Amino acid sequence: MMERLDRYLPKWGDLPITDVKRSGDREEHRRITTNHGATIANNAMCDFCAAYNFALKVVDDPDALPGNPVATVAFNKDRASNRVIMPEDLANLWTRGRHCQTFSGATCTSSVLSGLRPGTLVALRQDWVRLNDAVISISRMKLGRSFGLPLSGHINIVGLVEHFLYCL
Repeated sequence: MMERLDRYLPKWGDLPITDVKRSGDREEHRRITTNHGATIANNAMCDFCAAYNFALKVVDDPDALPGNPVATVAFNKDRASNRVIMPEDLANLWTRGRHCQTFSGATCTSSVLSGLRPGTLVALRQDWVRLNDAVISISRMKLGRSFGLPLSGHINIVGLVEHFLYCL
């Protein structure tokens, strides 16, 4: 969260929290939306909102801080990614992925078998994969937690991971 705040709201880094105004929040949200996209802008404002709410909880004098200035930000509408895979499409997807010798085929098949997000799969590093232990140890997932993905020999996911790593 702090990394995103530092990246997208650098002007506020040294600014006292009481100097952040509602109009400034709206202006920064528009700037981030223009420069980096709607989702990034929404996420940056949500992070700031959470940090401000935490400050409201721990401050000694609650009257020293006004209400959360993010409350007046008109967030961008989120759209569905239209990437839903229906159960009846899995057989076709599986067949195409198994016969595809490209990175995208390996990614697609690995995603279906592991349940990992495509972004996590693309970010995989070879040192995370321990084929001898049949596990992929991901040090930090989307929510900041570590995760160990067991590799099942039943569906030969070990062979698939070897192929995926070869495509990298």
